[in-house]
Amino acid sequence: MENRTGTACGCKISRAAEQYQLDELDERLYHAHQIEGASLRELETVVNRRILESALQDVGVETLGDVSDLYQRLTDDDVSAGDRAELRTRLEQVGVDLSQVESDFVTYQTVRKHLRQSLGVDTSGGTDLTVSDAHTRIHRLQSRSEAVITETLEHLRRAETIEAGKLDVVLSMRVSCECCGDSYRLADLLNQGHCQCRGKASQEPEESIQ
Repeated sequence: MENRTGTACGCKISRAAEQYQLDELDERLYHAHQIEGASLRELETVVNRRILESALQDVGVETLGDVSDLYQRLTDDDVSAGDRAELRTRLEQVGVDLSQVESDFVTYQTVRKHLRQSLGVDTSGGTDLTVSDAHTRIHRLQSRSEAVITETLEHLRRAETIEAGKLDVVLSMRVSCECCGDSYRLADLLNQGHCQCRGKASQEPEESIQ
């Protein structure tokens, strides 16, 4: 795929555009960012929805619902693991290679790189990872992990490999500091912003100057 300057580009977004025949994607991203003022996260959603839409079109599926709704149900943290697993099963049953599609999904960091290197767009101005960004990234990974585990258990249950009712998977994550030894729920540590090391460090007596 050639970028706006006519040179070849081999980044992930360009490869996805070729694979899913998204010929208009660069122009859409450029216009959305430069004219409409879309954020990098909004552009991430634009790319991923188009990838999902193309994958559905490839298998001739147009009856499962609005693409925006389907994408939200696959990625939104508020969707239960059971509902997400059910949707994944439906998509795979109609022929969508969902594992491949999800591996082709991009992040906002990839969008930033594509805008800067392929479209010549200045994306400077706040590239640090925020606590909110961390929450979003971790919750998204957690939700996908819960969905995969739920789907796997459901396959085993339907095959009568295990005997159980309908199962709902909820992952709980904790982190421990190797220095102070304290353990926290991940969300609590992110919200608090520090472990006990900070308090202990502030209580250490200062060395006297001889």
